[in-house]
Amino acid sequence: MELSGEVLGGIFFHGIPGLQFITPRAFRTLQRKLPDSVWWLNACDPASCCGLPLEGLRGTLPKRLPGNFVAYCGNTPVFIIERNGKALQFLTPPDDLHLPEYLAPIQILLNRRFQPLLHITVETINGENPCTSPYLDVISIAFNVVRDSNRVFVSRRLV
Repeated sequence: MELSGEVLGGIFFHGIPGLQFITPRAFRTLQRKLPDSVWWLNACDPASCCGLPLEGLRGTLPKRLPGNFVAYCGNTPVFIIERNGKALQFLTPPDDLHLPEYLAPIQILLNRRFQPLLHITVETINGENPCTSPYLDVISIAFNVVRDSNRVFVSRRLV
């Protein structure tokens, strides 16, 4: 395949051991700056880098578990959901204009057709009590939010 030009062989991503292969089209795409569009995926998705034993990723992404999700802006992780929302981690400041877009995985968990969650019990936001988090204002705009003494219950907003 490499000799016929269907794939290119080489080192395209530093920190990944061994020879790597890529299509010419994907190689051209990687040479350009990726658009800053917001996208997300489940940590267990085959395309996810979560759980890969790579030095450059160590400690930056959640474990490869079904209840974990990562939202990206371009190629930068911006929001991590762990344990189906029990722990939320924002990797951008609370005044980030795209913050509502980063909440898309929560929308999906609450509104999906198959087994939607009735609510999400948030125990921590960025490792702290969620009730005092500056991110709660943005979450409250998109969802119904009920505060307890040390937890926040997030449910879909009924129209």
